[in-house]
Amino acid sequence: MVATPLKNGNIWGGEIDIFLDGYYQRNKILLMTLGVWPEFPKRSRIIVQCLVVLSLLTIVVPQWAFFIQVCDNLEDLATGISHQMLVVIGFVKFCFFIKKKEQIQIILNSVREDWCLVDESVVETIRTFAEKGYLRTTVYMVIIYSAVVIFCLFPLKPLFLDMIFPLNESRPKMFVLQTDYSVFGINVNDHHFMITMHGLFTVTIVVHFLVTIDTFISIIVLHCCGLFEAVGEMLRQIQANFPSERKYKILCDGIIIHHRAITLAESIETSFTIMNGIVVLLAMILISITGLEIIIKMDEPVEVIRYATFAGGVILHLLFISLPGQELSDHSSQVSEGMYAQRLISIMLMRSMKPMQMTAAKFYPQNLESFGKVLKTSFSFFTVMLSNR
Repeated sequence: MVATPLKNGNIWGGEIDIFLDGYYQRNKILLMTLGVWPEFPKRSRIIVQCLVVLSLLTIVVPQWAFFIQVCDNLEDLATGISHQMLVVIGFVKFCFFIKKKEQIQIILNSVREDWCLVDESVVETIRTFAEKGYLRTTVYMVIIYSAVVIFCLFPLKPLFLDMIFPLNESRPKMFVLQTDYSVFGINVNDHHFMITMHGLFTVTIVVHFLVTIDTFISIIVLHCCGLFEAVGEMLRQIQANFPSERKYKILCDGIIIHHRAITLAESIETSFTIMNGIVVLLAMILISITGLEIIIKMDEPVEVIRYATFAGGVILHLLFISLPGQELSDHSSQVSEGMYAQRLISIMLMRSMKPMQMTAAKFYPQNLESFGKVLKTSFSFFTVMLSNR
């Protein structure tokens, strides 16, 4: 197989490295910026991770100070909780990626091998899914970062207006995140600009966590789906009028690829199931609280727009982590459709009767049906909180 550098990647240890300059290069760069790329030099990785944690601590402390200060006010309390939970979700993903470094390295090596150890027809199939992953990464990044711009734009407006059209009196101040910097001895009125910039930086970092890790898991799951799709195509070839020797060769290759696909799917499940369980639970609560905030601030159009955008981003995030599980289940279950006429693949058939799936903490199947159920539950919580307001 001859690989084109910009499509299949450069050579890695005698194999094609799709992460060097192929479809997955951008995902590698994103992981490196957080210090969670497993092959990043250890010293550099630790430095980046420490800087990331330090940047989070600079916002978590004033967030908790604000949270304690307003614990008897429902409106401010809801705002404080929602902002705090956003940071927690990002931090959970970050910590799990650090903890699962060895498992992620195994997944990376498996993906690399798939691009080298299979025939050209299979490579074309997984290339199609790699293109899909590249496009999905782009779309997700654009939408999520656009939501960040909208969420942060309104707090920045008074700052820009004061610089361009200054008034004799200060315009009403808005903040990206609800915090209390007096814990650091910082006066809000004297350092409004720096506090706003710090909030903007923090939101960008946290959202960067979500985008980086969500898109990485998505491209790996799509790669696995490509393997299952390739197996299905190979099994359909057996039905064609080929010589027995060729059919046997196709069958053997199909069994090998099917085993690799199952192994990869199981690695993905064991690596990320606990993380996804925590994230789904927090996202469900966050959607409910954000809905309550929108109702509370209904007489403030600017805040309604901000938190409607915030809620939309959380829902999209939940959808994005549910969609790969749905696709993995669909493609793995389709493999069995081409098997029934072949005695030699009875083991494959038995294994394929149970579709592969991704779960969140083993209790939440990550698919579109579960996504709908979580939204219903979130709106139920929202209704309860609204009635007790």
